[in-house]
Amino acid sequence: MSYREIRYEVDGPLALVTINRPEKHNAISLATLQELQQAVGAAAASEDVKVIALTGEGGRSFASGSDLSEVLDRDLTKALEPIVQGLADQLERTPKPTIAAIDGICMGGGLEVALGCDLRIATPRSRFATPEGKLGIIPGGGATARLPRLVGRAWA
Repeated sequence: MSYREIRYEVDGPLALVTINRPEKHNAISLATLQELQQAVGAAAASEDVKVIALTGEGGRSFASGSDLSEVLDRDLTKALEPIVQGLADQLERTPKPTIAAIDGICMGGGLEVALGCDLRIATPRSRFATPEGKLGIIPGGGATARLPRLVGRAWA
C-alpha cells in the first residue's frame, strides 16, 4: 500500500512508521491519522513484524499535534472531537510491542499517540506539552488518563 503522509517500512522484524510532514512539524491531519491507523493495522496483522516503531521525519518533531489549519476548517463540534484517541487506543491494544522514537517536539495529539505506545524513547532535545488547556479544551486522546498511569499523579 502506498501512503502520502507517512512512510511505512519493514526491516526484518521491525515495522517503522514515520510521520512524513516535516514542513508542518509532523502535524497530524485527518489523512495522516487514517494512514497511521492503516499502517499500524498492517504491521499488527503481519506475521513477519514483531515490533512496531513510530517516529517523525525531519529531526525537529515527533508530532506537533493536530493540524490546526484543518481544525479551523471544521465546525466547532467536529473541531473538538478527539481525532487521535482511536490511534492511541489501537496502539495500546496491539499485541506487539510499540515504540515511540521521539526527537524534538511531541505535543498535543502527538503526545497522545506516544502515550499509546508501550515504550517511549526520547532524545535530550525532545520537548513534551499538552497545549489544549491554553486553547480552553481538554486533551481528548486519553492523555489525562494515560499520563498519570505511566508516570504517577504527582508527575503528571
